[in-house]
Amino acid sequence: MNKNVTAGLFLPVPQAIKNGLVMVIQVLMIGSFACLLENIQFPLYQNFIRTFAGGTIYKILAFVDSATLGMLSLYTAVSVSTCYDRILNGEHKTSSFPCVATVLACFFVMIGFFEGNIFDEFFNILMFSGRGMFAALLASVGGSVLFALFCRLFKTRNSLYADGTDSVFNSTLESLIPAACVITVFSLINYIIIVTTGRTCIQDLFVAAMNKIFDNMERSYFSGLLFIFLSQGMWFVGIHGSNLLEQVAAEKFTEINGSIVSKSFIDNFVIMGGCGTTLAVIIAVLIFSKRKTTRRLAAMSAGPIFFNINELLVFGLPIVYNLSLLIPFIAVPVVMYTLSYLAVKFGLVAVTVNQIHWTTPVILSGYQATGSFSGSVLQIVNLAVAVLIYRPFILRYDKKNESENLLNMKKLIVTLKESENSLVPVTLTEIKNPQGILAKSLVNELRSAILTKEVKLKYQPQYDSSGKCIGAEALLRWEHPVYGVIYPPLIVKIAGESGMLWELERYIMETGAKALPQFISVFGGKFKLSINSTVATFYNPAFIAHLKRLVEKYDLKEGNLCIEITEEMALGKDEETDAVFKKLREIGCRLALDDFSMGHTSLKYLQQNQFDLVKIDGALVKAALENQRSRDIISSIIYLSSSLHFDVVAEFVETKKEHEMLEKLGCAIYQGYLYGKAVSLEEFVKVHSRG
Repeated sequence: MNKNVTAGLFLPVPQAIKNGLVMVIQVLMIGSFACLLENIQFPLYQNFIRTFAGGTIYKILAFVDSATLGMLSLYTAVSVSTCYDRILNGEHKTSSFPCVATVLACFFVMIGFFEGNIFDEFFNILMFSGRGMFAALLASVGGSVLFALFCRLFKTRNSLYADGTDSVFNSTLESLIPAACVITVFSLINYIIIVTTGRTCIQDLFVAAMNKIFDNMERSYFSGLLFIFLSQGMWFVGIHGSNLLEQVAAEKFTEINGSIVSKSFIDNFVIMGGCGTTLAVIIAVLIFSKRKTTRRLAAMSAGPIFFNINELLVFGLPIVYNLSLLIPFIAVPVVMYTLSYLAVKFGLVAVTVNQIHWTTPVILSGYQATGSFSGSVLQIVNLAVAVLIYRPFILRYDKKNESENLLNMKKLIVTLKESENSLVPVTLTEIKNPQGILAKSLVNELRSAILTKEVKLKYQPQYDSSGKCIGAEALLRWEHPVYGVIYPPLIVKIAGESGMLWELERYIMETGAKALPQFISVFGGKFKLSINSTVATFYNPAFIAHLKRLVEKYDLKEGNLCIEITEEMALGKDEETDAVFKKLREIGCRLALDDFSMGHTSLKYLQQNQFDLVKIDGALVKAALENQRSRDIISSIIYLSSSLHFDVVAEFVETKKEHEMLEKLGCAIYQGYLYGKAVSLEEFVKVHSRG
């Protein structure tokens, strides 16, 4: 097989692990909260949940805990292998089950699930929990890669074409030999390990190897430092270090015997908020990060992390496999451990005397562990130091994400423009790549921006041939703190896909109508404001009622408000469309057709719908100086305007030569940079008033 093809099988591994770990966040959070509710350390509470209705509440929480956290490795093996298969073969693949089933078989072999039948030993059910995460990741990655390799080696050798067969059947049949090969390889390796080492399985060998490191070490500063370093390192690659080193903790650090280093000492003064001292990450993000999505995730994670449940942040930010945060994730616990050790050694803080439950919140846990307020003070000092260490890395992570997101934003806009040009629809929020993720994040930010009025209207002036400002077009603008001014069609597209389009356009109409009285007071009663409408809003039953309310609320006269639609809206000649047009005129709104170009569709709309205003396609205006045909088309539109009784506006007028040419052709209303760019209401009045 080609070496490049073989190497390509490993390319999806990092993303598959990351995606797979994110997929199990739901299970992690449900299980973590169940565990928290199960273990809140208040005697009255514990007595209630254990005795009420025969302990029903406690039993239900225990069931939830066992079904989620108790099966975490199993879920991880499924999610990572599913993600790998989807990334490698595409979302269109009929089923990932053959790959997943193969990986599960390998996982069961690796954790010694079948050893009891062979060696008269009982299988430890805890291997399905976070304790078996090493086996889960090795099986899902190694098994998936090998399965893909064997599938390519045996490709097309087993397809069966007959009545009753289909793609699913053939996919399953083709996977038969590859699956058998992969399971055999894992079983053989596991058997060799059993025979040569005396261990029960690969997972058991890994745990034994970790514990062996500490066999000849006494409890000391250095053994505790090594424990923290290994635990944090394993957490960074998604392996529950605390569970894997549980035997080490039990034998070396659990007993509180007056020495400084103990498991209680490490839990309460080092890994506050969970692995990596993630309580400090939350604080650093909330204080220093400018990214709304990161801050929102931190805010969501703050409650659970207060009780040392940090999976949402660890897998959601993410911290695992995030090289930007590797150094502080390892360094902060080491620094916290060293500072705490020295504080106790020199008598500044009392020695740990109590073993505290892991869900006890910070500050309280420091007091209970030491029986002294000095423990709480040490926790506060440690958190402050940890936040300062995390600060530059959080800022750098923000900057790195900003660069990547700016690139993804450009790609997202290109995708939308290609869709607009080709007329092939695309759903941006369903794209399975970073651009799709960005589109989804923009949905939440847009919703917030509408509520906080960060989405604004800018107004571009319209002048007549005498040099008087007679109207304006309201243009949507959203100045994002990271991406700058968002491409307006992208805003509308995102709003449409997320069900916010009516909310957005209602806000635009309200904002524009509210500004009209000020425009009228400065520019006169005939001032006209054009507001764009989409098809969905045009046919929305609430559209007319909302406009009518605005006309009455702001005491607008006939013609002050103009609803502008584009040819691309493809309004049909039917009773519903006619009814909307009629109602718009009844409430005093004018109608404008944008991007008019004399095409067959444009002429049909003009003939049938009787628009009050027609805006000449900007491409015609730009080409008119050099192209006689463009000038002839503009001249024809202006000629039609007198017989069909509509006004004409020329857009994209940027030079005096264009103005003079259009004036000679008979155009009387102009819009473009020659007269002014789109600006705020205040700046518009200041610049364009002739007071």
